[in-house]
Amino acid sequence: MFADTTHKYYREQFFDIASGEEGASCIPSSSSSSPSSTPTTRDDTDRPLIVQFCANDPQTLLEAAKLVEDYCDGVDLNLGCPQEIAKKGHYGSFLQDEWDLIFEM
Repeated sequence: MFADTTHKYYREQFFDIASGEEGASCIPSSSSSSPSSTPTTRDDTDRPLIVQFCANDPQTLLEAAKLVEDYCDGVDLNLGCPQEIAKKGHYGSFLQDEWDLIFEM
């Protein structure tokens, strides 16, 4: 949600982007190939930084985790989202009965 500028107003209103607070575009999007879009240093002022993904495909989760591995201290799989959108997307708490899939991810 925050890796692009489509939610710029929300980000500016609720996060201190200038100081690199959550929501800052510090991780380059996959569509960006510009060298200037890649951060050159890691900000250690607010650690540990855990990135949480919702997922239902092990390969997609792995690819996403590899995109952020240099910028965070850990990756978490969201298994708690009980919202209807999670049910439609087949992720969050709606995966809790699928132990083999969770193990694979």
